[in-house]
This record gives sequence, structure tokens and C-alpha cells, in this order.
Amino acid sequence: MPKSTLKPQTPRELFNLRHASLRNVVERVFGVLKSRFVILQRPPKQYPISAQVKLVYALTAIHNFLNKLGHIHAEAEAKELGGDDFEDEGGHQDEPEPYIADSRTLDRRRDGIAKLMWDDYQKELEQRK
Repeated sequence: MPKSTLKPQTPRELFNLRHASLRNVVERVFGVLKSRFVILQRPPKQYPISAQVKLVYALTAIHNFLNKLGHIHAEAEAKELGGDDFEDEGGHQDEPEPYIADSRTLDRRRDGIAKLMWDDYQKELEQRK
């Protein structure tokens, strides 16, 4: 049976299907950004995670702006826009470690999201009938 005709049978299957789909999109987006901006090819570890997040947002905005202008990205352009690797000139204080929930808490959160998705999915299937 072709993959496109298979339908999830449980909330967890639906969650996993959508999670995998989202992950593929995110990986493709990062691939495009990494090919365009050299600075993303190696993580700027010496900067706090909040600065790294802002960098991704900024480069995404620049990428979208250039695309609207009709700039076709080329390797030379990517190198020019990416600049050199992050060189830490000043001392950046490490941010505190984020709170990490235990696996049971994360399992309950995932299962709750899966149930909400499943309920919406079932309503959608009913409307299609």
C-alpha cells in the first residue's frame, strides 16, 4: 500500500507522523540557511543560546529579504554575507542551564498534545464524510 494512503490509527502515530514532517521541514530550512550563510556551518558555541537564536532569526530575515529582491544565492554571495566565524572578542557570561523536565513530565506533555491532535483529526475526518 502506498505511503500516502496510510492513515494513522492512534494518537501517537498521528503525533509521530506530524513530528517527522515538521522535523523534515526544519532540517531543509536550516540546510538552505547553512548553504547561504557560512557562519551557520559551525555553531558559535562561545555565544549564549539566546544570541544564537537571534542570529538565526536575523539571517532568516536577510534570506527572505534577498529572495524578495530576486537575488539568487551563489556560493560567493553566501561567503560574503556570512562573514567570518564568530570570534569571541569579549567575555560572554554563560547563561544558566535551562530547566529540564523529567521524562514522565515530557511523556505526559507529548501524550496531551497527541490527544488534542487526534481529537482534531477525528473531527476533520467526520467533516469530510
